[in-house]
Amino acid sequence: MTLMYDLRAMKVLFFPPDDSEDREILTVTIAEAIVLIENEKRRRSPRWQQYYLKHRDEELARRRAYRTAHKEQVREYNQQYYQTRKRQKSAVADRGMNTQEGLACST
Repeated sequence: MTLMYDLRAMKVLFFPPDDSEDREILTVTIAEAIVLIENEKRRRSPRWQQYYLKHRDEELARRRAYRTAHKEQVREYNQQYYQTRKRQKSAVADRGMNTQEGLACST
């Protein structure tokens, strides 16, 4: 079975499209086709996304190195972050309960 990938429509096709006479046909293996598709998707993405995808592994390695070198600071930051979130959620819930109590009393 032969599959075709249309770079214009970015779709996998079982049969060549009707207007394929004016297009260049390239025979590749599945592994090469996957690489071609990824490169085409990357080429069509915005510049910031291209940069991000290109440097993603470097950024993740930098973050991992920082986290291993500064475990105590990261732990302290996470504790403060989650405590703050917990306080905010409880404050919102308290405000909601007060509003409902006020409505119940006025009826």
